[in-house]
Amino acid sequence: MKKYLLLLLSITAIGLSSCKKEVIANNQTTNRTILVNVPKENWKATSDNKSWFTTITVQENDAYFNKNGHVVVAMAIDDPNVFEALPQVYKNIAYTFDSGIGFVNVYFSDPAGNAIGKPTFNSTVKVTLIDSYLIQ
Repeated sequence: MKKYLLLLLSITAIGLSSCKKEVIANNQTTNRTILVNVPKENWKATSDNKSWFTTITVQENDAYFNKNGHVVVAMAIDDPNVFEALPQVYKNIAYTFDSGIGFVNVYFSDPAGNAIGKPTFNSTVKVTLIDSYLIQ
């Protein structure tokens, strides 16, 4: 009886050890990042003349992506190697953004809503487009 039990356990062990788990991963990255240099001359006053904005053309943000994807924006303000995620308040300046088909607007304003002077620095804006599938 012990021989049959040992034989059964051996066969089971061999059978289970031969199972193979296979994971198929998609290594194709479809997210995209665009770096844009924004000279201080590119800032324009908003219609209320209290804040400033710059428009960045993003052709990849077409109608399909604008509805299904996600736009993330960061900005190098003081150090060209350090990107600050937007929106945020940094050194008492509010940095925000919005996006639409073909563009991203970055805003520079006073957090309290008061009028503020034009930005006096050149900066780099990083726009990252993250692909996604809309679930309806």
